[in-house]
Amino acid sequence: MPMTRENEELPPTDGFKPLIGDEIGFSGLSGPHYVKLVDGFPILAFRVARRHLNPMGVCHGGALAAFADYQAVAVRFIAGLAVHIPTITLSIDFIAPVQLGAWVELHSRLLRRTGTMLFSEGNLIVDGIVVARVDAIFKIGKAVPEFDRNFPAGGLSAL
Repeated sequence: MPMTRENEELPPTDGFKPLIGDEIGFSGLSGPHYVKLVDGFPILAFRVARRHLNPMGVCHGGALAAFADYQAVAVRFIAGLAVHIPTITLSIDFIAPVQLGAWVELHSRLLRRTGTMLFSEGNLIVDGIVVARVDAIFKIGKAVPEFDRNFPAGGLSAL
């Protein structure tokens, strides 16, 4: 879809709600980000705007990698943890360019949980096509008192 200044901030796709806490810090610069639950699993998303582009006119790999790090939000929810989970490692394989205006979804899967770490994988998907593959390891950290497993109806917390 060609983007213009009038439609650059289109509303999210069906059923997606704003991610709670998304206006804070770096998230406020890289978002807005959205979330919806499908069969009990969170799918995160964002729309590529001009600020996400590289000099070649496609979404910058750094913007996609920053979004891919939101896999932490998804796997924390999947694991049912009320803790911070800082990123230990994040690996991303770029498969296809992402155009201005694209709706990018992050589909994540928790592979393994140990006493101190979460291992996960995910795909960044545009129009049903995988545009990047992500592997990540997160450290199970300190408790987050405001975490509430029931808040996806209003948007998962990124805090």
